This record gives sequence, structure tokens and C-alpha cells, in this order.
Amino acid sequence: MSLPEAKFDRVKLVNQDENEAVLSFRGKDSPGLLLTAAQALAQEGCSIRWAKAFTWGRQVDDVFGVKLEPDLAKRVENIARKTT
Repeated sequence: MSLPEAKFDRVKLVNQDENEAVLSFRGKDSPGLLLTAAQALAQEGCSIRWAKAFTWGRQVDDVFGVKLEPDLAKRVENIARKTT
């Protein structure tokens, strides 16, 4: 299955504790954004614990709670490079 071309304006690590990290994917609302973010996380080996999608107007903030993994900052950089 081919994903629609979906890009974010920003991907950011917004919080973390000893067990979990919270990542935010922000951008203009378009088809495939949530799926693109989830796929990018899976490709980097991140284990998604929960997700919430916030929309207002044409803006979206897809927020994911992921299991804290080694080298998370590097993984977030890779995701941002691929999805922004």
C-alpha cells in the first residue's frame, strides 16, 4: 500500500521520563499524516504506547507516547529528516 505524500512542519520530543517519551508531529492537516507519523516511528524501532490527534482549523498535532529507547534523540532526528 502506498502512502499519500504527507509532510510535517515540525517533529519534536516534547517530554520524557524514565519509561516513556512524548513526541509531537505538527503540520497542516492532510490525508495520511497520522499514518505517516506512525510508520516513521515504527521504521525507527519505536514502540508506540498511545497516540492522540489534535486538529484545529487546518492544523494538526499528532502526539505519540513511545517506550523510551536508547538513542531516542537520534531516532527523532531521523524521523524529522524523513517527514519534514
